[in-house]
Amino acid sequence: MNTFPSFPASDVSIRLIVRDGNGMPLEVTEVQTGELVARGVCEATFTLAAPEDASVLELEAWGTGMVSGSLSVWKDYPAYEYSDLIGGSAACTLEVS
Repeated sequence: MNTFPSFPASDVSIRLIVRDGNGMPLEVTEVQTGELVARGVCEATFTLAAPEDASVLELEAWGTGMVSGSLSVWKDYPAYEYSDLIGGSAACTLEVS
């Protein structure tokens, strides 16, 4: 049985965007996490100090990386090379007290 190869993602980063309750950007921070293997996990820690007048903060996190590789001829499929930008995002709203 042939197993399908998996290729790690390189240049993996996590970006955190912090906005005030009106959607105005307060801070953008990006952390490079290196490489991510298939079914792996990347983590980053951010420290945030809320402005004194803030009652709501909106957080948006983006994770991205580049996957590239090449495959040999397999059955009826020709050999090929590819690159793909992968990523995902999440958002939440925090009430500040």
